[in-house]
Amino acid sequence: MSDYGDTTFDSGYDATFEVTTVTEPYVEIPTFEPGFEVEQTGSYSYDSTDWDAVADTSQAFMEDYNTLSTASWDAYELGVDAWLAGDSEAAYDLNQLSIGLDSSADAAWGDASDVWATNEITTVSTYETVDTSSYVDTSSYSTDSSYSADTSADW
Repeated sequence: MSDYGDTTFDSGYDATFEVTTVTEPYVEIPTFEPGFEVEQTGSYSYDSTDWDAVADTSQAFMEDYNTLSTASWDAYELGVDAWLAGDSEAAYDLNQLSIGLDSSADAAWGDASDVWATNEITTVSTYETVDTSSYVDTSSYSTDSSYSADTSADW
């Protein structure tokens, strides 16, 4: 057994185990403005999720889970050793560290699972130009609204 009388324990959280994922917020797709008349001729959507990236992210979270679980267990065992050696303060600090690491490990486990719910849907639309050459040019028509009508009846 070790003597914990002169030993200090840091029960603070070690940020080196922390995994952060930075994602861009969803950005609105700009309106399609080609500069000439078009009509939409079709559209389809498909799942464009990069599953390799999802698997890599999940694996990183699982590695964090394994590391944090091992560290939690090690802190627990050291806390038991401290308790058996009669150092209740060190035992308490190590127990708190173990609980904190275990909580972080649980979060990493959940994150490893949650990342698989990621879906990216891509929509592809097809367009054709509108042939405006067959339209009647109304700019040369008269806009005179006067007219004459024959109101006589041949009954």
